[in-house]
Amino acid sequence: MINGSNGNFISAVASADIKAAKQLAADRSGNIYVLYLGNSNSNNCYLAKHNSKGAKLYSKLINTATPPAVGVVPPPSMSLDDEGNAYVHHGKSLSRIDPAGVIKWKLDLGTDEDVKIVTNKLGDTYLANGSGKYVYPTTRLAKISKFGKLLYNKPLFDYTSHMDQPGYKYVRIAGLHMFDTIGLIVTGDFAGKVNFDPQGEEGILTGNFNTNLVPDIFAAEGE
Repeated sequence: MINGSNGNFISAVASADIKAAKQLAADRSGNIYVLYLGNSNSNNCYLAKHNSKGAKLYSKLINTATPPAVGVVPPPSMSLDDEGNAYVHHGKSLSRIDPAGVIKWKLDLGTDEDVKIVTNKLGDTYLANGSGKYVYPTTRLAKISKFGKLLYNKPLFDYTSHMDQPGYKYVRIAGLHMFDTIGLIVTGDFAGKVNFDPQGEEGILTGNFNTNLVPDIFAAEGE
């Protein structure tokens, strides 16, 4: 459903193609993007774009993911830049789709982790694995340019250096947020002793160790 700035109804969008919507986003022109799967168990990821009146501009297959040996393909995620380019992460790939719906490039990330994604005004895309809980030894942050070039892939948070201490410990990223004035902010929750600055020792914080307690939350600058 599309409402105007005054809250009044404008139109509603319904599509038989969209079986399992995973994310909605809108660009500066009011166009609506729907990231969806073929069905709830499908490994095919699609992107649909509608204008501000609800008319469909395109709907196309973006990626088909190969299921991992253990578990399932994590849900897809999407971010937009100021020019209306869409950046879609699904399975092991990150794709850039231009405003006309053309896939400009597809980058193999080599891993199918569940990630959070955000894009800055220039089209640089940041990805961080969303859950480091007992799985990945270090939560990592990757930055990829608008043209599909990997700019860096570095440790973001480290919770394994203090595994010798008793208790429950993890870092779980809830989201990546981009601000014009301060840049990238990472938010989430954590438990145990965590170093939020793997390059040094200035970012060590200690949260709750007890699984029965509510974990501590954090907000940290990404770079």
